[in-house]
Formats: sequence, structure tokens, C-alpha cells
Amino acid sequence: MLFESFNITISYRNMACEFEIRERYGDPMVRAFEIVQGGIAILLLTFKEYKWCMSIISGLHPVVKQDVKDLVSEELKETLGTAITLHYQLFTNNKIKKTA
Repeated sequence: MLFESFNITISYRNMACEFEIRERYGDPMVRAFEIVQGGIAILLLTFKEYKWCMSIISGLHPVVKQDVKDLVSEELKETLGTAITLHYQLFTNNKIKKTA
């Protein structure tokens, strides 16, 4: 079930990168977000136990998967996590809490 979907543009590696963010329902203890670029879900970003985790979506075409691997970094995870958290703080009542 989709809860929230929105677009964000972040500055990453001296470029503007536009992503669609789709919140997904699953485990109530985990907030999960698909990161979509060019209409393809490429990453899954989860917030669990007060920290962000990022993984590549399985089943991607090998060329797309390699491009995504080249894109992924700790900086990207932190930047996307901050952008998503700020979106929820500013525009929704469903906050993402960083601390207990």
C-alpha cells in the first residue's frame, strides 16, 4: 500500500538529481521508501531503529544495476534520509523521528 509519494531534487556529486520517493507499507516498526529515477525503482531506503539503511532493488537489468552501484554511497544515503525526513517534518503529520 502506498502512503506518500513526492518528488525531490538533491545536490549530489555536484549535480542536481531528481528522484521520486514512494513510501511503502510493511512492518510497522520500519519506514520504507522506494527511490525511483526515470520511472524505475532503483533503491530501497529504510528507517529502522533510528538509522537509515539503503539497498539496491533486486531484479534490475544488469546495466541499470551497475549504474545504481556506481551511484550509491554513504553520502547519498544520508542526503536522501535528510531530504525525506525534512519533507515529512514540513508537509505531513506523519513525522520520522531521529531519536527515541
